Amino acid sequence: MDLTVVLLLIYAVTFGAMFVLREPAWLAGGGLLAFLVVVGHFALGRSATGDAGIAVFVFGMAIAIGFASGAGARLTVLTLGWGESRRRSTAVGLLFFLGAPLGLHLWGYAQQKASQRKYAPPSMACKVRLHEMRMGDGMVDVPMIWGMWAETERGLSGRMHFYQQEEAREFCELAERGDGRLTMLSIDFPQLFDMPNPLLPICQAPRPEAWWKELCRFKRSEQFDLYTIALVDPERVDMQHRLSIAAPAAGPYKAQYDERWTKEGPFMRTGSGYDIHFRGPARPGAASPYVAHCQETRNDPGRADGLLCKVTYRLSAGVALYYYFRTDGDQFAAEAQRHDERAFAIARSLIGDAGAVPPAR
Repeated sequence: MDLTVVLLLIYAVTFGAMFVLREPAWLAGGGLLAFLVVVGHFALGRSATGDAGIAVFVFGMAIAIGFASGAGARLTVLTLGWGESRRRSTAVGLLFFLGAPLGLHLWGYAQQKASQRKYAPPSMACKVRLHEMRMGDGMVDVPMIWGMWAETERGLSGRMHFYQQEEAREFCELAERGDGRLTMLSIDFPQLFDMPNPLLPICQAPRPEAWWKELCRFKRSEQFDLYTIALVDPERVDMQHRLSIAAPAAGPYKAQYDERWTKEGPFMRTGSGYDIHFRGPARPGAASPYVAHCQETRNDPGRADGLLCKVTYRLSAGVALYYYFRTDGDQFAAEAQRHDERAFAIARSLIGDAGAVPPAR
């Protein structure tokens, strides 16, 4: 027998069992008995798994809905005082008998459509173009690249990862409305290896921006050196303490502060262990000095001892660049400059100036 027919038969029997109870006391007793039947059904089947577990749930819901709709129909008849009118009782019974499953079907259909709308992927037009969003005092051109995520003014609740289709679509809609404001745009390089970016629409045709080759034709090396690059609105994200290295306000180390710095290439260095600071002059195109906070990394299997560093400086008054990199050994200056050239070019290409690859390259 077809499963639908079986479920309809169960529904009809349980509905009728409650609807035939013409007295309030009978209805109350029948309701209690129906409750015990439903609870007993689910209790007996609670250890079922797989298809059996699904069957327990489906049949249990058919029983419960039948009892509930039958009781509701009889209670309506008793409340309206139509118990002596066969025609009215029948009309109410048919209304509940047909209306309950129809209502559940329409509710399920509405939920399905709402879910489809919520998790719908972005359109092709969304995937192939750059999305202009305000950040700080400028505009950022955001490509739809897996491995990137954006954060809006809502903080963590406004974080959108572009590999999640529904969040990518929400970002596109926010950009199209023109009422969004970014507080952070981040690129997670370890994620690029796991995502098929060359297959993404915006990656299929070469572009002049520096980010295109780095993100669309990313090649994983044996060891990661550059981990994360982020554009940040420093006025809306708590990063002010990372944009400068201030001398102690008071205490025995205040007078010695400048004496503790040693020169290393174009940088000045102080500290050791987990509290190493580097500072350098503002590079061309930047709006504040170079600041790095590093810690020594030791006993890492497969890698030489080195430094893990966080670098921050302003690209403009309202946009800061923030990135992580690692260098092996103690040759900080050369590695830091190499990573800074790469991070700076990507960042500048995202805000639309000074980051494009020359046509001859």
